[in-house]
Amino acid sequence: MIAITVFIFLWGLYLIYMTVKMKASGEIPKQLLSAKIKLERAHDIPGYISYMYKINMIFGILICALSAVLIYENFRPINDWFHIIANAGSIIVLVIYAVITVKAQNKYLF
Repeated sequence: MIAITVFIFLWGLYLIYMTVKMKASGEIPKQLLSAKIKLERAHDIPGYISYMYKINMIFGILICALSAVLIYENFRPINDWFHIIANAGSIIVLVIYAVITVKAQNKYLF
């Protein structure tokens, strides 16, 4: 279980890195997009970048924080409620992030 949690933590760091790279270069990395999206046909790439920058940073930080709590919990026992909240929070954050990302791609890039 800790391997999955570490993977999710690293994914959060990768999301933050790719977001900073996206903002700096003005180009959307392929890793942050659906395979169905063709950037040649996208109608508002700068709008997508400015909209998703804040969202990606917030969700990247949330994923890292919740995963860090779960990683810490594997080495030092914490309150069961913190464990449940961190697990449920991780799932909820990932689902909300996926929904927001799909809606943003549909609005700005299709």
